[in-house]
Amino acid sequence: MGSTEEMKFLVDVAHLYYEKQLAQQQIARKLHVSRFLVSKVLVKARKSGVVEVVIHDDKIHVCAEPMKGQTEEECTALQAGKYLARRLPM
Repeated sequence: MGSTEEMKFLVDVAHLYYEKQLAQQQIARKLHVSRFLVSKVLVKARKSGVVEVVIHDDKIHVCAEPMKGQTEEECTALQAGKYLARRLPM
């Protein structure tokens, strides 16, 4: 499969799974492939950046402990940036 063709397939499978909420077996039947292949494609879609998983934890973790070598201000700025990136429309 060529890279453009492969990328389109990754996007198509991810769209069916994440947006249309079809089960992997349903996608496999629809696309005439194995469920195993659908599973592999979904993993590849995440690893390649076609699919991005975002966990919205701002209701639980507003502030975090600074990492080693990081000031509280830097930590707060990083958390604020992550929060805004999740909230602002792209």
